[in-house]
Amino acid sequence: MNFKTHILFAFLIVLYTKDYFHGGIGFVILVVIGSLLPDLDETKSYLGQRVFLIPWLSKLLFGHRGVYHSILFGLGIGYLVNLVVGYVSGVALFIGYVSHLIMDGLTKEGVALFWPLKWKMKGFVKTGSFLENVIFGIVFILILAKII
Repeated sequence: MNFKTHILFAFLIVLYTKDYFHGGIGFVILVVIGSLLPDLDETKSYLGQRVFLIPWLSKLLFGHRGVYHSILFGLGIGYLVNLVVGYVSGVALFIGYVSHLIMDGLTKEGVALFWPLKWKMKGFVKTGSFLENVIFGIVFILILAKII
């Protein structure tokens, strides 16, 4: 999925989780950041184009949709943030991370959720396709329905 779809879906998830975790604007920002983090292994991704060296090195070592697209890596990042910043921040980052994995799991390429195991969660959506735009529209409507 494209970064805009990841961000929008993460925002939808925020609307349903922020009150439970008593999260404010920082919570929202961390969920959105978390929704972009798995693509740090892709030099052409939105985040990959803005971070020096990490995407190139990550893609070389692990490939795209490898270790960074796993629940284990997301748990590790969330736990690290939990230790350094606090529980709610770690949860927010993890929620965004998982939202990314869910959306990429709908694509034909899929994700190895339990990397290093090879099993992949795969869907039927081609990244950047008309169907992704339909999903984007549905998520947008769900956000409007929650806000209004």
